[in-house]
Amino acid sequence: MAQPVSKQFILPNTRQSIKSSVQELLDFVINHLPAHIDKEVISFKIEVILIELLTNGIKHAGTKETLLDITIDDKSINIDKSDFGNRYQPGNITSLLIHDSGYKELLTKDGLHSMYAVVENDTRIKFVCEEEGDDDTVIDVSNLMEHFGLLIITKASDNFTYTYNIELGLNTFSVLLVLDGSPF
Repeated sequence: MAQPVSKQFILPNTRQSIKSSVQELLDFVINHLPAHIDKEVISFKIEVILIELLTNGIKHAGTKETLLDITIDDKSINIDKSDFGNRYQPGNITSLLIHDSGYKELLTKDGLHSMYAVVENDTRIKFVCEEEGDDDTVIDVSNLMEHFGLLIITKASDNFTYTYNIELGLNTFSVLLVLDGSPF
């Protein structure tokens, strides 16, 4: 088993920097993947995840920079996107984190998916997606575009969470991709 490889990137939170930032991050990941991994499949997933993480940071964080930590080992890729900006508050929910563990809030629903934020504890939520089979579902178009990026990350990853450190005012979105096919 090879040693994990980690790197922290400090990236500008600007629309003009997304393309170059995504390419820099993607190059790092592809160059450090284990040899047995299908690089085409992983690079597509990583690229859409990175684009959405950085876009959400630009749209919502209100900061000049984003920190992105990537760790790669034989079994997984972990991506942590952190900032000291605005606290994540989906829609008109004051704060999901005031609810008890297990509380589940619908973020968006369309004809194919329902996406929820599930409270894990008083500082962390997990994003989950459930397939929809009901053809009579009314699509909330006004909500679809706002949370569509979160849906993309949730569908492309094996685990996607948000943690808020109250003392530091630190937002962290964490993405896990399992490389060996076994669940974490």
